[in-house]
Amino acid sequence: MAETATWLTTLKILSIAGEMAHFPYIGGVATCVITLLETIQAAAQNDEDLQELMKSTKDTTEIVTETVTAHEDSAPHFRHVCEELENYLKGVLPEMEKMHLKRNRGLKRFFRVKNISVAIAGFKQRVQKVKEDFMIRVMTDSRFAIADLEDRLTGLEDKLTGLEDKLIASTVAMNAIGTSQRDIQKEMRAVGTLQNERMDAILSSIIIQLQARSSCEELAGDLPS
Repeated sequence: MAETATWLTTLKILSIAGEMAHFPYIGGVATCVITLLETIQAAAQNDEDLQELMKSTKDTTEIVTETVTAHEDSAPHFRHVCEELENYLKGVLPEMEKMHLKRNRGLKRFFRVKNISVAIAGFKQRVQKVKEDFMIRVMTDSRFAIADLEDRLTGLEDKLTGLEDKLIASTVAMNAIGTSQRDIQKEMRAVGTLQNERMDAILSSIIIQLQARSSCEELAGDLPS
């Protein structure tokens, strides 16, 4: 399978990058998955059950890597399940190597007796659940951030209105009694500063809403129909 070969290359890169980054546990499980996939690929090219196991294993690691790539702060959430999967595979792989399984029938029987397909499917469900929980948290945090920005905008609008009213009153007073021009300029600069803060808050709100919408679409695409 060309797709599997491509994914193996990706995993090999990840196994190196993971060890160098702040989430070595992802690199560790990637190394174990590489060995498992290469063994299946070499010995069971035409066996549907083993091909399904290979796909399930690939999908499991793909969920983790794609989520971490898009949201690096999600990495710690996968730590526990990745470490468990790595330890599980480390217990299975030496037996595979010791038996030198070369034929489809023997390899298939080995995986069936060890219930490896069931175990991998369980890990896949767990990493999917971790991803969904993380994406829901992202959306919830985005809503809170937007609410905070809206409160900030309301406060800025009130201050801006007050300063504008004060500026108008000061201008009238200056014309009437000769108020210092320096004071008027100071108030004008304050109005300009608030206007800049208001624009920054609006732009931040737009960015957060776009990120939240993207997260919603990603999560919706992952949920079963």
